[in-house]
Amino acid sequence: MGGVFPARAAGLIVVVMALLAPAPAMAKTQTATYPVSFSVMNVNRSSVPGVPCSADGAPYTVVGHLTGPKKALGKAKRNVTVYLHGLGLGEWLWDFTPVPAYNYVAKQAGQGHISVSVDRIGYGASGHPPGLASCIGSQADVAHQIVQHLRAGSYTVTGTKPVPFKKVALVGHSAAGAIATVEAYSFGDVNALGIVGFASNNQQFASDQFGFERTPCESGGEPAGPGLPSGYGLFGRTPADFRAAMFHSATEKVIAAALPLHYHDPCGDNLSLITTLSMQGLGIKKIKAPVLVVCGSRDVLYSVYNCTDQASRYTKSRSHKVAIIKGAAHALPIERQAKKFRSRLGGWLKHYGF
Repeated sequence: MGGVFPARAAGLIVVVMALLAPAPAMAKTQTATYPVSFSVMNVNRSSVPGVPCSADGAPYTVVGHLTGPKKALGKAKRNVTVYLHGLGLGEWLWDFTPVPAYNYVAKQAGQGHISVSVDRIGYGASGHPPGLASCIGSQADVAHQIVQHLRAGSYTVTGTKPVPFKKVALVGHSAAGAIATVEAYSFGDVNALGIVGFASNNQQFASDQFGFERTPCESGGEPAGPGLPSGYGLFGRTPADFRAAMFHSATEKVIAAALPLHYHDPCGDNLSLITTLSMQGLGIKKIKAPVLVVCGSRDVLYSVYNCTDQASRYTKSRSHKVAIIKGAAHALPIERQAKKFRSRLGGWLKHYGF
């Protein structure tokens, strides 16, 4: 027969071809990151003013980055999450540019989240007070000031316009878990609270490392770096100690990039930590915001039991849960299980509108 297909057959072929054709690719979210800074005062108005802390009351600048979907940045009434780092670390834990596959805030931006990551006062590019003029209480106050600046839109950002955010979540890693908790119960201005790799009770390795840092701090400490104020100590005396404290499954590429970024800590933070934790029970029941505690199953500083116990302490919060990331250690955002960590924390944040 001539090469003419019945109309019905031709229609069938079109349908089959349509079924076999690859599905159109989903549009990739365009993300952006902009330098951001906050003008703060180094004061302690927290609910634990009795801890050892002679905050100098001086003005400092906290710097970091605002990262998120490009279309969302610069628009008011959005929600944002602030990320704080622990001892020995810096903003780089959350904004890990040396190995982009482990850049937490960049990856979360692709999932629709808006983040602010910072060097806490005394670290990296932020202002450095004398190390004994800082403590967990003053660090919590500075975090509170950052939260308020974000709510008011009274911060500085390069590349887009500063806008007020409707809701603010606060996530603290390691010792910053204590800072975030103190901020939440002292000022009551965060809408969600994330605690990463931290608990009020710790394992022996953590006690050893805190003690090794505390000893020189009790003698006045040392400079934070060339040309920087004194009164600082080092959590993890050697690269081997720091590596053991932070990593279990991280790639050698990540570890090699992270070890040179090891920062000194303000001695006052270490010296005030135990007292702050002993007073935690007086304030933690004031926290009403939902809380998620996330830890790694191979963390040598805080055990699964420690973290589960910490989650149980937020008894008055709207919700308090614990998530354990199997196989990961302390530096959760840059361990091999980073994707699972991002999914667990990001999913929880998204549930509460972040």
